[in-house]
Amino acid sequence: MAHWQQVFVHRPGFCIVNCQTCEYAVVPAQVERHVKDHHPFTTKEQRAAITQSIQTLSSVAQHHEAVMYPSGDEPPIASLPVFHDGL
Repeated sequence: MAHWQQVFVHRPGFCIVNCQTCEYAVVPAQVERHVKDHHPFTTKEQRAAITQSIQTLSSVAQHHEAVMYPSGDEPPIASLPVFHDGL
C-alpha cells in the first residue's frame, strides 16, 4: 500500500481524494497543506511523496468545480457519515 493510501482514499467516480481521518475531500493543490495542518505525524518528505502521488492520479478534480456530485438516488458512501440536517 502506498503511503498516501494510509491517509487518503481515491474515489474516481466523484473525481476526489478524501482524507480517511478528517473525512474531507481535498483537491491536489491543497493536499500538502491539509496533511501538514491535520496530520502532524508526517514528515516533510512523506508530505511531498503523498502530494506527488496524488497529483499523478487520473480522475481527480484539480478544482472544486470539477468534482462529480452524486445524484439524489445513489446510496451514501459507506465510510462517510450521513448528515440528515442538510449540512
